[in-house]
Amino acid sequence: MIQVICSQKNEAKDLSIQMEEKEKGIYYVYIDMDFGESVSPTVCKFSFTLPCKDVYSLWSPMAGMKRFISPNWSKHSQKSRLASGAPVLSAVAKSGMNRGCVALSDANTSTQVRCGVSEETANLEFEIRLFTELTAPMDSYAVTVRIDTREIPFYEALKDTEIWWRCDVGFGEAYVPDCAKMPMDSLWYSFHQILDPEKILEECRISKALGMDTVIIDDGWQTDDNNRGYEFCGDWELATGKIPDMKKLVDELHTIGMKVIVWFSVPFVGIQSKIHDRFLGMYVCHASAGGRVKCLDPRYKEVRDYLAGIYKNAVTEWGLDGLKLDFIDSFILSDVADPTDERRDTVSLEDGVEKLLAEVTETLRAINPDIMIEFRQKYIGPTIRKYGNMLRVADCPNDAINNKMGVVDLRMISGGSAVHSDMLMWHKEEKAEHAALQLLSTIFGVPQISIRLADFPEVHKTVIKTFLDFWRENRDILLEGELKAQDPDAGYSLVSSQKGSRMIAVRHLGVPFTMEEGIDSVSLFNATAEEQVVILGAKGATYTVTDCLGKPVASGKIADDLALIHAPMSAKIDLKK
Repeated sequence: MIQVICSQKNEAKDLSIQMEEKEKGIYYVYIDMDFGESVSPTVCKFSFTLPCKDVYSLWSPMAGMKRFISPNWSKHSQKSRLASGAPVLSAVAKSGMNRGCVALSDANTSTQVRCGVSEETANLEFEIRLFTELTAPMDSYAVTVRIDTREIPFYEALKDTEIWWRCDVGFGEAYVPDCAKMPMDSLWYSFHQILDPEKILEECRISKALGMDTVIIDDGWQTDDNNRGYEFCGDWELATGKIPDMKKLVDELHTIGMKVIVWFSVPFVGIQSKIHDRFLGMYVCHASAGGRVKCLDPRYKEVRDYLAGIYKNAVTEWGLDGLKLDFIDSFILSDVADPTDERRDTVSLEDGVEKLLAEVTETLRAINPDIMIEFRQKYIGPTIRKYGNMLRVADCPNDAINNKMGVVDLRMISGGSAVHSDMLMWHKEEKAEHAALQLLSTIFGVPQISIRLADFPEVHKTVIKTFLDFWRENRDILLEGELKAQDPDAGYSLVSSQKGSRMIAVRHLGVPFTMEEGIDSVSLFNATAEEQVVILGAKGATYTVTDCLGKPVASGKIADDLALIHAPMSAKIDLKK
């Protein structure tokens, strides 16, 4: 039996810890605090142990490549608050089975779920830290800790955690319009801040023909400065030296058949902006060294109304289809803010952020119910998913590994939200099959592509069109099927999605592929440098191999339970029983 204890008490006058096992292997720990008066609580810690038996790695939504087991004196820590992270951490066996998935019902308050192994006992020591940052005053507080120890695949435990958050805890999720689940052309890596309407139109004519339906106009439209800083953010006025008429450009993009999303860095106000002095005393922190860029404080209604008004005007005046709302995780408290300012209508920064997002989304959805709103890691938690319907992997240019892991990690806990890859880029002299690896890293999310298409060779455009044609045709399986992922400690060796008797899989490491019972059709991509793929359990199946350009390579019938099929890098093997 798991025993949860309070290892560091705070101001609570009365503290209750109760546990029940509602389902076999799933424990619910109910923590209730009564403070006896209105206080902003300080840190409170709770701990419990699980045996570190057949535990090979740790999984958390922001772990990245750090999946190893840490010692208890330097615990792996999943930090969470409304604007950053999600309160879940999982211990995983070498086989990929769940050994302990720990999640909190409170995704708004600043918390940490931590885990490390004891050198003396070889037990995993879990620690829950509550109120790790300033919180609004409260008389009482309650949180549920869900501990799932069932012998099931780790991805099923994470899926059930998301269902618990959404259905039992009641977080819900934003409506996702179909347009948010279609490939996009993002201009960030391809243009950066050097924007030109004619070149944007040229790019979009190409990207539309290749299979992209939306363009994201990123940073640069609001400033004549091209130094990639944020000193001119805050006014959000069109830099007419770059884009003379945004409404005209949007209308022309709509004529091409492209929807349009425009970027805003939500909290940033630069010292070069005209509104900088207007909000003096209403900044929560400095966003860059030297204080040349500051972060607005959403605990002020004036701040929230200003930002919501900016976005409303942009959507209505320019006819936008969506907004890319960036840097929400940069809302961080510092000693710059006066904690006693009575002009605020909330003490908690997280409450202020949620008030802002609620006001913005309510305003925009009243204009267009299908409005697309993109958020980016780290703001991907269960609360914030009520407001953003596109969750994008954090910036990882030309990095197929982090893009692949980011997409899969987000899919594990994002329910019906549209998970997007980071913008894809690669060198224009890259080999076709290597460019295809970048695309394959995104296949189980919505691809965003960010290369200057007009400057790339035709063979790369063929690779993109071949991939996007397949992706669009199989979108329901890729985005809505049952997602499985092997070897999280190795960055996922094999990832698959199944719907009915149809499966799509990508082999990222040299592991065999097994055609399981009940599967009649498989498209297996070889995202490795090996040109031989071991297939098990497919006796009697026919196969065809096509390269990344869609050209046939081989075909035949599998005679034995174990087969070795030749397939070049980035090729697709179609198996049919």
